[in-house]
Amino acid sequence: MSKAIETLSHSTPERILNAAEKLFAENGISTVSIRSIVEEAGVNVALVNYHFGSKDELVSAVIKRRLSQINKKRFELLDFFRQKNKDKKIPLKDLLYAFLSPSVELGQDKESGGQHFFRVVARAHAETAPHIQKVMYEELDDVIHIFLTELKKTLPNLKNDEYGIRLAFIVGAMFQAVLLPLKPGFIDRFFKGKYSDKKMLSMLLDFCEGGFNA
Repeated sequence: MSKAIETLSHSTPERILNAAEKLFAENGISTVSIRSIVEEAGVNVALVNYHFGSKDELVSAVIKRRLSQINKKRFELLDFFRQKNKDKKIPLKDLLYAFLSPSVELGQDKESGGQHFFRVVARAHAETAPHIQKVMYEELDDVIHIFLTELKKTLPNLKNDEYGIRLAFIVGAMFQAVLLPLKPGFIDRFFKGKYSDKKMLSMLLDFCEGGFNA
């Protein structure tokens, strides 16, 4: 790890975000106090107020940080496939890879704590936190619009209202692919010791490709 990245990862805002994300994932968003976050991060309350202002703003920052990472990678991959295919349609599996792989790879990255983020999102939906869902929709609006546009070019024969629903199903499958391996006993029961992160992504892509083509 470079010194610049190492310094960033241990900066005060990053320490607060990492601590909040971990505690939200483990305990739920509504039950975690600012006090418990500052204790986990090893900082004082004044620094949380200085950098984020309120708990709601801190939660928003946790969501925005990860989604910006994911979306940046999505657009990079989409641009790569656009250049690769020039004026031709982008193959469905390539579109799905560009959309899904950044999320799955983040969720599989134990060193970065990416798996915590997806548990936070799952808890946000379970707790029906409107302000969090609003932030998520704002961060995802452009991404969804752009990928739906590409999907319509690749699969022009679907009914117009089917693209969004099928993409929503794919997002659901993606969350399962990220979260299920975190559940005790899942790997042994369903993979019989032959699990790998690469295999999970490959199976997810095959499944989603088949679903979109159905």
